Amino acid sequence: MKLLNELFQVYNFRPENFEEIKDLRKFFSREKISEIGKELKEETIDKFPEYKKLLNARGVNSTLFSETIKDFFDSMFDHESLAISASSIVQTHKKWNIKSLDFIEVYFSFTEKILSVLYDAAARQPELINKIKKFTRLLFIVAVYFLRTSSGTETQSTITTADPMTGLPSRYNIQRIFPDCKNKDSLFAVVFDIRGFANINTYFGYEVGDSVIIYLATFLKETFMETFCRGYPNIFRLQGDQFLVFLKGKQKEIETKVDKFLQKVRKKPIKIPLEGDKHALDIVLISVGTAVNVCSDISSLLWILENSLREFKKTKKEGFFFIDETVRQRCRKRKENVALVIKAIKENRVTFAFQKIIDLYTGDTFAFEVLARIRTSDGKLIPAGVFIDDISFYSLDGDLDRIVIEEAIKYKALSGMKEKLSLNISNALLEGNVDFLEKVTLKNGVSPEEIIIELMERQNLSLISHLEEKITYLKSLGFKIFIDDFGVDYANFHLIETLSIDGIKIDGRFVKNIDKKVLDREFVEFVLSVAKQLNVSVVAEYIENEQILKTIKDIARDFKVLGQGYLFGKPEVKE
Repeated sequence: MKLLNELFQVYNFRPENFEEIKDLRKFFSREKISEIGKELKEETIDKFPEYKKLLNARGVNSTLFSETIKDFFDSMFDHESLAISASSIVQTHKKWNIKSLDFIEVYFSFTEKILSVLYDAAARQPELINKIKKFTRLLFIVAVYFLRTSSGTETQSTITTADPMTGLPSRYNIQRIFPDCKNKDSLFAVVFDIRGFANINTYFGYEVGDSVIIYLATFLKETFMETFCRGYPNIFRLQGDQFLVFLKGKQKEIETKVDKFLQKVRKKPIKIPLEGDKHALDIVLISVGTAVNVCSDISSLLWILENSLREFKKTKKEGFFFIDETVRQRCRKRKENVALVIKAIKENRVTFAFQKIIDLYTGDTFAFEVLARIRTSDGKLIPAGVFIDDISFYSLDGDLDRIVIEEAIKYKALSGMKEKLSLNISNALLEGNVDFLEKVTLKNGVSPEEIIIELMERQNLSLISHLEEKITYLKSLGFKIFIDDFGVDYANFHLIETLSIDGIKIDGRFVKNIDKKVLDREFVEFVLSVAKQLNVSVVAEYIENEQILKTIKDIARDFKVLGQGYLFGKPEVKE
């Protein structure tokens, strides 16, 4: 009873809530509960042969099974009765040695049938929704209680140090035991992540998302649970929908075991009520693993696992992937670059350089692109290309943008610079307070008409919320809008049609070999033809020599193109 009371406190289910949900009892006649009980028994003995043997051996027929279900259901409307009933069910299942995974699956089937009836009633009486939500939370709390008590492998942690939902130790406990396990041979760390978990919460509600977490935790316990270091289990809840499991063995053995587990989970979707009907919700998992002894500390281990998982999620939908040395090195380098930028921001060592954008036909300077630079403690300059992809991985580029933009616009105002400034704007900045650009120009007395905003296509512009409205707002202030890196990674040609833009910058990889590669030439020619039809400006990057310049002019013919590259000057830092 103590654990259940603690769970009521953790999930904010108060005694008065039992009174509020009692009104829902009227939708379940004795006949309806009996029908649910019979359906549940048939499903149970069909799915789990062990249940059938046990029920037959103890003389539990359909009538007795239905009565048990009815008594349990009735107990859910009274705090004391529920505590006694839930404890009795757990003890019975332990005595009968029923697998916790089977137990939880039967319970979820029960909740799905109960909620289907209630949501069907809510379709006729919408005012019931709030009460049903409270009852759903109660069903979830009971599921947590069953998970915590049914496996027989509870951790030494109390509810205050363990994850209250699953009963598993949290990631903070890994720090305590890692020194004892990091040097063990044949020890691997594997992270499991639910693909699209945020969408489950959004589309089906947090109650369903929480149920999925419990379902997966039960699968993990049933498959992998064993005593690890200092009496801890080998399974930890990292965060949200992520779990970490330590496994012993050879790499191939681990690979086979995890693959079988993923297949097992895939074959058992969780059933939820959806608009009065039953919906099978697949749990799609993606997992990464690495040998533990390749990392000297827990921070490095978790960093490599998390970053590798992010990388694989970009190209893989599901499955298990071992992290090789190439990926580990890339993760380590990313960590170094993130630390580099964070420290530079803290110590005010962020600066910028200007690079000319030239009118290829008059030779006049059209604008200066502003390029971020970091000055090391010994005075060396590090260009943005070294670290920008790594920090954008964590949306830190938004913080860098703010500093560089503010300093560059301030410089323009104080120096009296007449040329336009072309500013790279990351997705992270556009997702924040987009009016920052208006404020910084107004503060420094610089007209927005003197500023070009470069949206970076390599960051997938379609992910920016309300992009079209934001662009319309910025243009109404007078800012010019260009799309940078055009043609790479997330090449979305529809953007230059749907967005009211003023220009595009062809990514340099298509320009630098334009005099040698036919396909690059064809691509640039195509972009120029589209730009001409839409009447937008074009900047060709990476013009490094006279031959490239001549080829660009030949392709452009009568369409005036702007250019940027070392032929016209390298970036210069302005002190």
